[in-house]
Amino acid sequence: MSDFFKNIQDKAYSDIRLYLCPTAFINAPMVPSGVSFRLAGGLKWFGAFSVITVVKNEVIQDRIIPAADINNFLNSLPPELQLQAYKIISRIVSPRASLKLGTHEIKLDQPHVVGILNVTPDSFSDGGRYQNSVEQACDSARTMMKQGASLIDLGGESTRPGAKEISETEEKKRVLPVVKALLKESIPLSIDTRKASVIKAVWKKTPAIFNDVSALSWDSQSLKIAAESKYPVILMHHCGNPEVMQKNPVYNNVLIEVYDWLEQRIAIAEAAGIERHRIILDPGIGFGKNLQHNLELIRGIALFHGLGCPLMLGASRKKLILAFAGDSPPQERLGGSLAIALDAADKGVQLLRVHDVKDTAQALAVWQALH
Repeated sequence: MSDFFKNIQDKAYSDIRLYLCPTAFINAPMVPSGVSFRLAGGLKWFGAFSVITVVKNEVIQDRIIPAADINNFLNSLPPELQLQAYKIISRIVSPRASLKLGTHEIKLDQPHVVGILNVTPDSFSDGGRYQNSVEQACDSARTMMKQGASLIDLGGESTRPGAKEISETEEKKRVLPVVKALLKESIPLSIDTRKASVIKAVWKKTPAIFNDVSALSWDSQSLKIAAESKYPVILMHHCGNPEVMQKNPVYNNVLIEVYDWLEQRIAIAEAAGIERHRIILDPGIGFGKNLQHNLELIRGIALFHGLGCPLMLGASRKKLILAFAGDSPPQERLGGSLAIALDAADKGVQLLRVHDVKDTAQALAVWQALH
């Protein structure tokens, strides 16, 4: 009997779930063993899999399988588990579809910078900066595009934990004038909103990605209108009510539980008519997670490639950086933000949602040149 089964001999196969996480990342398809896999059709390769075995929500085994040995490992599995593993590997290596927004096409074979533009009074980092000036907001969008952003993420309601909810009317009053003013600029947009009526109003003017921190669960109409639109959607993980999610978040294994939750949301989206190739995933750093949870998600973010969708990471200037930077305000967390962005890019994350576009784009350019 294979060593793989030494801890699960008495378990029913139906109770066993396998999770495969690409690891041993490299920047060219050469490894000592001569065997590597291309990650998501991009410019990263990897030489091994971390194989996690879960039985009834308990991790009982986590082992590294070199790429050269993966066929032997797969052949050691019973048919039920082979099917699981093959499906995950196929999703890990399959190229991600480009994001198509009107005349814009963003190819996901390399990391992209997504510039944050909040027209809100209470966002944690830039709240109030552009709330009362459409022209200033547009200037910021233009500047970020010149600095290297591929996409601008526009938000009219702060969705940070504990933020005050606003009406649909108020959110439209903040967002739509900026969208209208940017039309002549031909800037690709994503709209950070939970409200179906807001994104629907935007779509009447221009194509845009629907970036929903609730993963299309907050508004009962979101799944329906997203399915009808044919534009990309971002499903972000969150845990609990926004007002209390940060008080005492608890997970047995945050990586596995976030993975499973996102997998369920993908299934719900697909059942509603939203094709998987239109779905982008965000693990939701800071949304119902403490410092340790956030660090585990960032370290293990490559696991989510197994869901077969592009990944977005939004950790720019977030509170977790305070653990390493002391009591610094959000605007003074650039170093930590860049470290997280480069680590994510090295693990194949395609979309990096950031405040500091110029510095992030420069860091990525140098990082890519060095590799």
